[in-house]
Amino acid sequence: MPKSSGNDKTQPVPAAQGSLGAPAHAVDMESYLARLEEAFDAGHSEALYPALNACLALDHPVPDWVKKGFAKAYNAWSCGEAETLDTALGIKRPHLKVVRKEQYAGMIYLRVQELHRQGKKIDDDLFATVAAEFTVWAPDQFKSTKVKELYAAQRDEIAAARKTPPR
Repeated sequence: MPKSSGNDKTQPVPAAQGSLGAPAHAVDMESYLARLEEAFDAGHSEALYPALNACLALDHPVPDWVKKGFAKAYNAWSCGEAETLDTALGIKRPHLKVVRKEQYAGMIYLRVQELHRQGKKIDDDLFATVAAEFTVWAPDQFKSTKVKELYAAQRDEIAAARKTPPR
C-alpha cells in the first residue's frame, strides 16, 4: 500500500496525463497521490510531474516520495549523469500544442464541475465564464468554444476510462 503524507484534505485535483488516471470530481487528494505513487513505484517516473503539479496548484503538502524523486532526478542532471532534465525525470515533452491541451483540459474540466456543483448550469455562459478566468493564465488562448471543446474531450476521456456515459 502506498505511503500517505498524512493530510486528510479532500480537494479537486488536476487530471494526470496518460494512463495515470484522471479524477472526474473532487477526490481525496491522498487517493490521487497514492495512485501516482503506485505508478512511480512501478517505474513510471513521469508520475512525479502530475503529483508535484497537483500539490503546488492546490497548496497541498508535497509527499516525500515526490521530493526524493525530483531531488534524485535533479542531482542526476546537475552531476551530468543525465544530459537533460527531461531525461533525468524520464519524460519526453510532447509538442507544445499537446502540452497546452493536456495541461489545461483537466483544470478546465474541474473548474466547470466546481461551478456546476455550486448550482450553475453547464452551458455556453458557463464556458464563457471559465474562458475569461483562463485568459489570465494563457492570454488569447481560450475562447468559450475552445473551453467547451476541452471540457467535452476531458469529460469523454474520463467517461471512457470509467466506462460510464458522460454527463
